[in-house]
Amino acid sequence: MNKLNKLLISLILVISIAACGKKNSGAVSDQSKIYTTYSINLEKNYNKSNSQDRLVIRAQFQYGGDFSTSSVVLDGGSMVSVVREGELDAIPMTKVVNDLVTYYEYQEIIERRAEDNGTLGSASYEVVYSNNQGNVYRNKLIAPAPIAADLGARGTHSIQDDLFLTWTSPVALENDRVILTLRSKSEPQKKVVITSYDQEGLQGPIAVAAKKLEKIGAGKITLKTCVEHQLQEVHSPQIGGNISCETCSEEVEYNTELIP
Repeated sequence: MNKLNKLLISLILVISIAACGKKNSGAVSDQSKIYTTYSINLEKNYNKSNSQDRLVIRAQFQYGGDFSTSSVVLDGGSMVSVVREGELDAIPMTKVVNDLVTYYEYQEIIERRAEDNGTLGSASYEVVYSNNQGNVYRNKLIAPAPIAADLGARGTHSIQDDLFLTWTSPVALENDRVILTLRSKSEPQKKVVITSYDQEGLQGPIAVAAKKLEKIGAGKITLKTCVEHQLQEVHSPQIGGNISCETCSEEVEYNTELIP
């Protein structure tokens, strides 16, 4: 390897290392370059015995944009909190640290409301981010109403044939993402995930190819459906941000047995 190649490789390594890692927000001179990512996830009937749902809100900050690997850790006067609908007090989000990124999280176990038969989304939550320059950014997050897979009246289905289902929603979807997870009941580690993009209306098709069914194998299976909505307007620093709102229905046993 000649000296030029060694120099190029060293330069690439230096750039890669500089682009990765973590930065304290107080060390970021241009606060407008902190990209904000928020998500809200509602898991319906998380605790089946007590009819409880689980809600998780996360906030992550990156220096330089959505694809940056440089995670920003809030310090000094910078902070992020959650304000629940109908309340005034802000609840600081909990910092979660791992080897790659730092993010902030708020969790809440929600008692199922009397009027909720499993078809309601979440209440409204406001995420409030204050940066080191005193600028405040507020965004309201609402988990959407859950969708379901229409199981139909079936008995058995060959894993050699494609499987066709229909998702249904209590409210019309608008360019949303539908995610269906099929899992073997006897061997839960065997599963496939089908994602359908840009779904609209109150119902739509879900096609599961035979080659995916073969990964699960014969036997009883369970289904879990999720709907994800991306908010188009985000109150964020100049570099931008994104918000993802997702609700997952409880996992249910499919009334059809897969056969060879």
